[in-house]
Amino acid sequence: MRNSMIYSQKEAFHDYQMRQLAKMELESEISHSRKQGKIEGIKEGNLEVAVNLLSKGMELDLVNKITNIPISKLKSLKH
Repeated sequence: MRNSMIYSQKEAFHDYQMRQLAKMELESEISHSRKQGKIEGIKEGNLEVAVNLLSKGMELDLVNKITNIPISKLKSLKH
C-alpha cells in the first residue's frame, strides 16, 4: 500500500510539472504572437503613411527615412 501511494504522489507531481511546462509554453507562444501582431500592425501603418506621403508628392528618399521602407518597395507603391 505504501509503495503505491508514493508512486501515485510521484505520478501526480510529474503530471503537475507537465501541466506547468505546457502552460509556460502556451504563454510563450501567446507572447510571441502578440509581438508578431504588433510588428505587422506597425508595418501596415508605415505602409499607409508611405502611400499617403507619396500621393502628396514627397520624395522617395524622405519617405524611406520616415517609414524605413526600402526605396524599391516605395517605387512600386508610387505607381
